[in-house]
Amino acid sequence: MTACINTVAFHGIEGQGLDVQVKISNGFSNCTIVGSSYSHQALSILIFLAVISFLILLPGQAVAQVRINDVSGLNETIVSEIRTPVTEEDVQEAIREALSSNKKISIAGRRHSQGGHIMTDQAIVLDMTGFNKIINLDVPASLLRVQSGVTWAQIQDYLNPRGLAVKVQQSSNIFTVGGSLGANIHGRDPRFGTIIDTIRSFRIVTPRGEILTVSREENADLFSLAIGGYGLFGVITEVELEVVQNSVLRRINSVMSCKDYISFLDKNIRNDPKIEVHYARPDITKRNFMKSCLVTSYIRMADKPEQLQPLMQEKLVEGSKWLLNLSRKTDWGKDARWFIQEALLDETGAPEIISRNNAMRPPIEFLDYKSEADTDVLQEYFIPIGNSESFISDLGKIVSNENINILSITLRFIKKDDQSSLPYAVEDGVAFVLYINHGKDESAIAHAKLWTQKIIDAALRNNGTYYLTYANYASREQFAAAYPLGVNFFEKKRFYDPSLVFMNKFYEMYGD
Repeated sequence: MTACINTVAFHGIEGQGLDVQVKISNGFSNCTIVGSSYSHQALSILIFLAVISFLILLPGQAVAQVRINDVSGLNETIVSEIRTPVTEEDVQEAIREALSSNKKISIAGRRHSQGGHIMTDQAIVLDMTGFNKIINLDVPASLLRVQSGVTWAQIQDYLNPRGLAVKVQQSSNIFTVGGSLGANIHGRDPRFGTIIDTIRSFRIVTPRGEILTVSREENADLFSLAIGGYGLFGVITEVELEVVQNSVLRRINSVMSCKDYISFLDKNIRNDPKIEVHYARPDITKRNFMKSCLVTSYIRMADKPEQLQPLMQEKLVEGSKWLLNLSRKTDWGKDARWFIQEALLDETGAPEIISRNNAMRPPIEFLDYKSEADTDVLQEYFIPIGNSESFISDLGKIVSNENINILSITLRFIKKDDQSSLPYAVEDGVAFVLYINHGKDESAIAHAKLWTQKIIDAALRNNGTYYLTYANYASREQFAAAYPLGVNFFEKKRFYDPSLVFMNKFYEMYGD
């Protein structure tokens, strides 16, 4: 518990007994020590104890600064404090304190947004992982209500024995629902678009401390702003989302050229209602970069299994970690990894029967990587289907010329988003998900910024966009070109939050 002494008050007349109050606060609740009619000797002892308590209970101010970072390790920031609220009243109190003390509030979950979205200097950071309860399941309506700090893994654990699954989540299940809304994430089911398509309503604590229910019918303006709003419009506390049957799927793998894949995606995937999960993994080795693609589709066989399929747990984590690290450091490691993936792990033509929940929880633990010298980062680009072949060519040249250390690329279909106020999927297209390793030193970061801006330029030339969730290496001009609705988005931010109490480095980079 981080505690602080707010006041030491004395009441009385010199030479007579004094009333002494020492108020100690942990951020959400207060306690007061009251002494009446103390002698001067007793008063001296009490003051001495108060000073000792001040030094013991104030490690953030007397001993060390409070720091926060995201998963990339590139955005360490000194903040005022990190709180873990568990009620909406806790959030309201934090807002009142921030407004009265002229501080800012940032919002964090699992801390996987990599563009400064979860912090700003000297902010009160609200760690929302304490909002971790599943509230209600309405089976006839196929609606699940959860608190915003609940992870997709928790939801899968809850839904699987009930024969249900989520519609849209990231490819891994470690993220919170609230963070997923804030980034308006998308998944791998080509039938659905971004997560906004699957949200029925949510509760939000606004910059004024009001608690509102938000839906397409009620406070509709905030519905399109807060989803994909990166925590700038308030704190989402509860979410009502749509669920589906935990269907039985058959996995089919095939190999084709990446150029042929674009046409295959357009003709065979985007409009097939039986395909529930789909992605492609291009070859990322130097001599065959993005020449061939390993294509995976999960096709529905039945609405629900005859027998419950338990949730699968990860296997061979340490071996997979070792192989990925070899791929980080050497080109022949990338060659070996691609061979193992193509020939052994994803054998073409070998069907596998699997539940939807298991198809939506691929291995993730082996990606955990911590190093003082370098880091793994994600980037994502959204390109119209008709321009994707051109973008593949442009991307290949940039990767080669700039010697970018690509660890993997995944291609997915992304449906047009016509609901959010800051859409990245402006038309049906291909999502290019890049997993990259680069150094943490200043020159490596400067180089990463350079080649990132070159890739963004290539995306813009092909009428595409980039994902705002990752490092904010884009210039302000590139942001304006990719997100022309950004001007209106930030105007609405200042309308709903005139004191700018909710703040992060993303806004400071592009919204000021």
